[in-house]
Amino acid sequence: MSAKTNKQVSNREKKSNKLRNADERKVVFKSVLDNPFRIPWPNIPLNVQNTCLASLTHIFDGLALYHRTRSSRNKSLKRETKGQRSKQPEVEMPVDQEDPIETPENLKHISFGINQTTKHLESMIKQCREPQTILETPPPALRIIFVCRQDVNPPILIDHIPHSVAAFNSSGSLNPVKLVTLPKNAEVSLAEAVGLRRVAVVGILETAPCLQELLASTESIPTLSASWLTHAFEAKKRSAELLPTHIKQLKTSAPKDLKAAKARKAEERQEDKETAETGG
Repeated sequence: MSAKTNKQVSNREKKSNKLRNADERKVVFKSVLDNPFRIPWPNIPLNVQNTCLASLTHIFDGLALYHRTRSSRNKSLKRETKGQRSKQPEVEMPVDQEDPIETPENLKHISFGINQTTKHLESMIKQCREPQTILETPPPALRIIFVCRQDVNPPILIDHIPHSVAAFNSSGSLNPVKLVTLPKNAEVSLAEAVGLRRVAVVGILETAPCLQELLASTESIPTLSASWLTHAFEAKKRSAELLPTHIKQLKTSAPKDLKAAKARKAEERQEDKETAETGG
């Protein structure tokens, strides 16, 4: 695996216009201890990703027309409302007399977007940790989460998803959640099939009629879990599977003459202080 290079300029360098010349600094490597309590994304072959994408877009029949019609009607209603408010501000606004848009049946079994899917997953984890009363009926649980990992920028927006999936799967649930990454540019295909501007994450509920078909296509994908979150009786059956210790090498730079660099920084701080005092 090739080393990951971070080319982003630090805030300290952005703030100061007095950048050091390249010949005044040297390349150094600093050892950084990696976090062993991390959940890696599942390693899925490209052919399996393409199969899952094809199966997923197949179940979106009718969603594009529904979302586009709804968006067009909402825009028309906003324009009419804005025009009537400017002409007759005291007149009561008329109610939309158009026929209501019927919600497609398959939309009731799918969650779209990072926020909606994350909230649903977090509620499932909370239900596992807190006892439920008999009168409370929990909402249908997620069974599969599809993520357009290569299309999300910055990736930190979805970095929490593997950990949340592993947390739920380690709670002792009989129906674990599968996490599936899709190939590059899958977000464009999903957005076009659904009729939305962007679709980075798709969650399939356990009530979906197409669930068995999707589970069959994801059968070879490993189920994520966190051994340090399992129950005590499960921990006795198998040893904790922590990731091996990994020390990363952080490539950075340091002044060739450390003493001169410190003196230069002290002079710059003094100049900034004098400038602030004089108001210049």
